[in-house]
Amino acid sequence: MRHVREAAQRSEPIPADWAVSRHGEPTTNALEALAGALLPAGGTRGFGIGLMSEVLASFFTDSGMSLDTESLQTVSGPPHGLGVFCLLLDPTAIARDHFGHKLDRLKDAIVSQPGTRLPGTKQRAQERVTVDRAMWEKAQSLAESRFDNPSKLSRTRRRPAARPCPSQRCDAGSAPRRWLAQLAVPIPARAPERAVRPCASTR
Repeated sequence: MRHVREAAQRSEPIPADWAVSRHGEPTTNALEALAGALLPAGGTRGFGIGLMSEVLASFFTDSGMSLDTESLQTVSGPPHGLGVFCLLLDPTAIARDHFGHKLDRLKDAIVSQPGTRLPGTKQRAQERVTVDRAMWEKAQSLAESRFDNPSKLSRTRRRPAARPCPSQRCDAGSAPRRWLAQLAVPIPARAPERAVRPCASTR
């Protein structure tokens, strides 16, 4: 999206396979792309990855769907109610030490080939960064207007209040507490009746 916004500021066209207009038609006009939607990277396979991501982040957390979400570029109005899905994997749970050894072998095989490198390697910190003049002036204008006018801060988006999840209500003998005890997680001797905790999706 950043490249599309920059192209719109410079009145430059974008590649035809980047985005569609608000009518769902391919466009090279950056302004039409901002009013429409970005196309997924990787074609149909990229669409499948995006679909799976929405199912996990929206449906699992009972959060807002993309069909009902307004533009993320707005700074006022009600919260979007977006969800976050986190998947934690222990690479040594099955492979144990073999995971690290295989990863090192793969890394060595890649860097040993001429003209190849791993992402994030052989990068140097830049002493000077070139910024487009129009973008710099826009950033300066936004910074000055935001801090010179405190009333605008009061209209910015606020974090929604946490709400209890009915499925997370538990008492002292519930299964979640037993699992925490098995994991050696410190818990109070007895929780208040029908104690609740906020949903992860609304933090």
